[in-house]
Amino acid sequence: MRRFLAGFLTGIGITCALLVALGHLLDVEDPLRPADAIVALSGDTGPRTETAVDLWRHQYAPIIIFAGASQDPTSVASGQLMKREAMSLGVPEAAILVEPSSSTTEENARAPITSGVRPTSSSGSSAPPISPSPTTRRAIPSGIRIRGGCTSRRAR
Repeated sequence: MRRFLAGFLTGIGITCALLVALGHLLDVEDPLRPADAIVALSGDTGPRTETAVDLWRHQYAPIIIFAGASQDPTSVASGQLMKREAMSLGVPEAAILVEPSSSTTEENARAPITSGVRPTSSSGSSAPPISPSPTTRRAIPSGIRIRGGCTSRRAR
């Protein structure tokens, strides 16, 4: 029985070590590259805001788009709260856009592209949506290209 238990535990240990090694082999770290905009989706707003600001400070993009509504329709949108935090961290208002109406992750991801990103003032009032490009039909600032990928890693 002891031999069986020792063999069993050894097998589990070897399996765990192989899975960890395989995980490290499969972990792909894409290098950060400059982009036209940094998009931070609502959710865990503190760390996401800090990461977006960190990327902006390292000049990966000239603007930050914060997307997200509030779960409570009577309170301030998450995107607006993220904007306030970014401004308190030194990002100028002119470098921030807010999409305040998306309420799910899918809507967060689609909203800046399809439904119109609205620059907002400190008071929370929104300007008209940014006009979509006639060729791409995407409601984002003219000249901004959409690239896949997302990261929660800090800028290096």
